[in-house]
Amino acid sequence: MQCQFNSCHQPVLPGSTKCDFHRNRSECSMPDCSNQVFARKLCVRHGGRPLCSFDGCRANAHRRGFCCRHGAKGSKKHCIEPGCARLAQSKHKCVRHGGGRPCHFEGCTTHARSGGHCSRHAKHKRMTQLSDDGGISDSTSESSSSSSVQHSERPSWTKYSLALLLNSTTDPVACSVESF
Repeated sequence: MQCQFNSCHQPVLPGSTKCDFHRNRSECSMPDCSNQVFARKLCVRHGGRPLCSFDGCRANAHRRGFCCRHGAKGSKKHCIEPGCARLAQSKHKCVRHGGGRPCHFEGCTTHARSGGHCSRHAKHKRMTQLSDDGGISDSTSESSSSSSVQHSERPSWTKYSLALLLNSTTDPVACSVESF
């Protein structure tokens, strides 16, 4: 036997006409309606959910008494620069006109995209984190004064030490760089 509610194909609980999910839900108070109650002992179809307050609209109300078609439009603000129709990010301006956040890298004025950094410095940050021998570096330790990416921190391994790691021999002469 299946649950009494429309479109529910779950088996009923012993001694009940409802499944486990619907066991605490009541039935619509309208005659011959087996839908579950939404509010005021009525299902959505019979008025359990209020209708849109706009004249002639029969859609269900979602926010502030109106349906999504007649409700208040989004509260997104536009850029305050004359002639710009883009959405404002911060300081009432779009990214092109100075809104949004700048990159955290000292001296860089590019728009921050990921983790507070522009795409160029986010890549630099990932590379320096991977190259540190002690694990992940502190992200606040970047104090370079130039805006260009400087790769002063190189990985500590070389071809010779990599050869030693890959080759299990302990004799450094047996592992030559030319073998790579």
